[in-house]
Amino acid sequence: VLQVHEKARVVIGTADGAVRFYDYQFRVQAWFEDLLAGSVKSISFEKSNDDGEDYEPAGASSGVGVEDDFKCPNFLVSTGSALVVLVESRLFYELSPDNRRGRLVLQGLDSPVHGLCCHPQLPLVAVCGYSGFLHMWNYNT
Repeated sequence: VLQVHEKARVVIGTADGAVRFYDYQFRVQAWFEDLLAGSVKSISFEKSNDDGEDYEPAGASSGVGVEDDFKCPNFLVSTGSALVVLVESRLFYELSPDNRRGRLVLQGLDSPVHGLCCHPQLPLVAVCGYSGFLHMWNYNT
C-alpha cells in the first residue's frame, strides 16, 4: 500500500505488517512494526484539525525540537488476515512492543479486507472485502 499524506509524507503499508512514514527525500520519519495483524492492505487516516494547526498527538514526548516530533492523525489499518486495527499516532513513542500493537476494532470477517475509508467527522469506517461484502462500522462502539 502506498499513500501520500497531507503533511508531506509518503506512507507505506507492507506485506510484513508494518506501516512506515517517509519524507519526500525518502528518509524514515516513523514506523509501526509491532501491529502483528497481517499484511497491510489499506490505510485510512482520521480527519486532521480544521483550524490548520499541526496535529498534536496526546502523550507525545518531545524530541530535540518541536519540528523533530512525529505528528499525524490516528489511522486504521486493514490486513490480509481480515482484521482492522486502530493505530493511535502516540504509539510511536511507546517503548514496549506490547503497547505498540494498536487496538483491534474489527475481526471475524469472511474474507480479507480489500479497502477501508474513515468518515471525515464521525467515528465511522466503511470496509469492503474480497468476498464482495461492504459494511459500515462505528469504531468507538
